[in-house]
Amino acid sequence: MAQFAAAESYWSSFPETYRAEQLATIARWIAIGDSGVVIGGSGTGKSNIAGYINARGDVMAQHLAAQIESCCFLHLDVNSLP
Repeated sequence: MAQFAAAESYWSSFPETYRAEQLATIARWIAIGDSGVVIGGSGTGKSNIAGYINARGDVMAQHLAAQIESCCFLHLDVNSLP
């Protein structure tokens, strides 16, 4: 639980506009029930956007107002696996 709180406080310092264009695209995928994939080279921020989405439900709620109650964002970063 302490790890979750630390991650949440880390992301709370990021503005609501962080990666806004990418968040809007991901939110559209969720809203219409479409599949999507976030791809990019090493160091391009794939894990960062996943962490932000997971920790900032308040921001995602702005994009998914009608659906947010039925959403659950889980963050699984394969880079963190042993």
